[in-house]
Order: sequence, then structure tokens, then C-alpha cells
Amino acid sequence: MRHWASGILAFTTAAAVLVMEIIAFRMLAPYVGVTLQTTTAIISIVLGGIAGGAWLGGRLADRFDARRLLGPIIIVGGGLVMASLGIVRSVGPLVGHGGALPALTLAGFAFFAPATVLSMTSPMLVKLALSDLASAGGHVGRISALGTAGAIFGSLVSGFLLVSTTTSTTILMGTGVFLVLLGLVVWVTMPPRDTRFLGGAFLMAWLLGLFAVVARGPCDLETAYFCARSIPDPYRASGRTLVLDDKAHSYVDLQDPLHLRFPYIGALAAMVDVQQPATSPMRVLHIGGGGFTLPRYVRATRPGSDNLVIERDPELVRFAEANLALTLGDGLRVLSDDARILVRAQQPKEWDLVIGDAFGGEAVPWHLATREFAQDIADRLVPGGAYLLNVIDNPSRRFIRAEARTVMSVFAHVALASSQDAFDGMMRANFVVMASHRPLALDALRRQLAEHRTNYQIMEGTDLERWVGNPDVLTDEFAPVDRLLGS
Repeated sequence: MRHWASGILAFTTAAAVLVMEIIAFRMLAPYVGVTLQTTTAIISIVLGGIAGGAWLGGRLADRFDARRLLGPIIIVGGGLVMASLGIVRSVGPLVGHGGALPALTLAGFAFFAPATVLSMTSPMLVKLALSDLASAGGHVGRISALGTAGAIFGSLVSGFLLVSTTTSTTILMGTGVFLVLLGLVVWVTMPPRDTRFLGGAFLMAWLLGLFAVVARGPCDLETAYFCARSIPDPYRASGRTLVLDDKAHSYVDLQDPLHLRFPYIGALAAMVDVQQPATSPMRVLHIGGGGFTLPRYVRATRPGSDNLVIERDPELVRFAEANLALTLGDGLRVLSDDARILVRAQQPKEWDLVIGDAFGGEAVPWHLATREFAQDIADRLVPGGAYLLNVIDNPSRRFIRAEARTVMSVFAHVALASSQDAFDGMMRANFVVMASHRPLALDALRRQLAEHRTNYQIMEGTDLERWVGNPDVLTDEFAPVDRLLGS
């Protein structure tokens, strides 16, 4: 085999493995969420496949004529890449919600085999390129370097281009078909040609590809960040639940913006009611859009208000317009970029309320949970303005305690709202952090919570100090959000 041809094959197969690895994050998110555990599982499984493929490919290259195997192996690898779609969609609903074991199981079933088969090509390419031992080091180094370059290329093109322009199905099916065709070219141009290997490889690739086509994905829309679905409420014709990946993110009543189903939204709305008298316009900065439930509430109850929503995913905004009856304008506008960047772009002392309701999976993105970010928000509140933050935590309550302590390090007055069961560590739950530099109107807030029919209680003062304890303040230097949630 010519050196340039072996280099192209090393580059291409390695690129395909990394394209699959990057897309794996989007594929697994609807089933096991977007967490550090999911990331770790995918990287570990793919690296394990690469290692196993290098070992197995070397053994086969020593026992058989690599020229007979190379094309069929690439064809089978392409079929397995396509089949990963069907495997994820079939096994995903069965593995359970979140955690290390479900993520490892799903990633292992879907991505170990294609990573292994495609990585078998490198030692075969080295074997075909060797003419004498004197040049062995150069050939091994060249194949290794080109494979690494291909992996870098696959990472960049998928992460920066493909994910933001097309669906996971299109990317993986396209990659798989390309590999099947590449394997056919290799088989045609590299005698001796063994039709038995070719026929078996094509049959396997065809069956695997058919499996991928038949298995239906869970998304109404797959964006660069989320698998989005709109689920009708069986008990209320105008109700819709927005599901992002594996989490129910928002509830929207298409006809009545005052109907708030989720208790935490009722708690946030109660704070809106206390912060500004009814019908009085206010300026509210929302970090996270989702179904835009609270911005619609503010617009409906306080005409003339300015609602600026920071939603990093513009496709999710379009999804809400098409499926959740969102209408922009009339005091509701959207900016799409990272919240750290856009918050710092706001003028000092500009907002009556800043409401944080942004999530990556079940976690507040770590860079939106730090003291530095809380200080950015404090600087942009009017005197007497308030910061509200929705946090989800597990029964350990380690993250909410750390986050509450972090907000306390910036604001003079902090209170926490949730159910009593959540405070007692009986359940995974939402907590609403309320903070201001001036005393919070907590008695009025308790009355409004009752008006919104939530079961939320308010913890404040010395009770809150004892409950929070003395966890580390989260900073830009140290914010282990995933570890706190997982413990």
C-alpha cells in the first residue's frame, strides 16, 4: 500500500471515531442526562475501544493477510457507527435515570464496538506499510501522527460545525455510509480481493444500518444543546410540558399564562408579586428561557415590563414559538449567548429582578453558580432589587447548601424556599434562593406563596445559617457542581 493511501485511511478512521464520540454526548443526553459522569463514561468507553481495537487489529494482522481484511473491517465499522443510533434508542429507555452505571452501560453497548472495529485499522496499516525493520519506527510514527491528526479534525468539525448545523441521526448515518463506501474502495483497489469477507461485511453493515433507520429517536427537535419535546397535558387541553433531554423543564399553558403548574415557578412568581405591586411595570432579567413560563407571567400581570431573556440556544427559542405559543415583542426579548458574557454586558443598577433558571441537565452550569457570577448580578440590580435562583438538588443537599453559602457571601439578606420534605432531605427537589442587599418582604412572600397554592416554606435567619452550615464557597477556581450533586 502506498504511504499516502495508508495515511489517508489512518486519518479518516480516527476522525470517524472522534465524530462518533462527540455525537455520543448528544445521543445519551435524553436518557442519562448531561453530567460529568456521562462525559466520563463516553470518553472511557471510546478509549477502551481504541485500545482494544489496536490490540486485536495487531493480532489479526500477524495471523492473516491484512489486505483481505482492511476493506471489510472498515465496512463493518461503518455499519456499527450507524447501528449506534438504534442501540442508544433501544437500550436507553431500559438503563435507568442518570448515574455512572446507566451511562457506562449505554455508552458501552452503543460505542465500544464501532470504536474497537475502526481502531483495528491502524496496526494493519502499519503492517502493510512495513518493508523492512530499519524503517519501522518511521512508519509507526507516521500512522500514529496521522491518526491523532484525524482525531483532532473529527473533534473540531463535529463540535464546531456538524452539531450546530444538523442532527445526530444525519451525522452518524452519513459517517457510517461514508465508511462503508470507503471500505468498498479499499477492497476494490487492494488485491487479493476475497468476496466472502466482502459479502459478510456488506450484509452486516446493511442489517446494522436498517436497525438504525427503524429505531425512532425521542426528540421533536434536536438542537445543538438539547433534545426537545413538547408533551401534551392529558388533563388540560392547553397544557404543555417542555422536556429537555431527560428532564421536565417547563410547564406552559398555551391560553393562560397565569396557570403555573410547577411549585418552584409559583415561588418565583410569588417573589415577582412581592417585589413590584400588581400592574406596575418592572425590569426583569431572566437567565434561561426554556418554555418562557415566567417571562409570560410577568408580561401578563405587569404590562409594560421589560423582560430580557438570556437563552443560549436560539433553536430552542424557535421551538417555543412553534410549539409553545411563544410570541416575542411587547416587552419580551431574547439574547442568545452565554449568560456570563451577556450579564456583564448589562448596565450597572439596571434590573429590578434577576432570575436564574438555567440548567445543563439537572445542574446549574458551574460557571453560573460561583461567587463571581453572583457579584456580577448584584452589581446590576437596582437598590432593593433581588436575585432569584432555581436550584435542583438530591437528598444529600450538598449543592444547595454550597450555593446558598455562595450567594450569602455576596448578598446581605438571603432566604431559601422549598417544601419541608426537601429541607429534610426526603426527596430530590427544587430550591429557590432569594437574595437582596435590602431586607426581603418575607411575610408578604409567605402570603403570596399561599395564593399560588405551593407547599413551599421559607427558611431564613439563624435557621438558614444552621441548615446551610459551612460548606466551601463556589468560585471560578473551584466549583465542583457535578460532584456535589452526585454525592
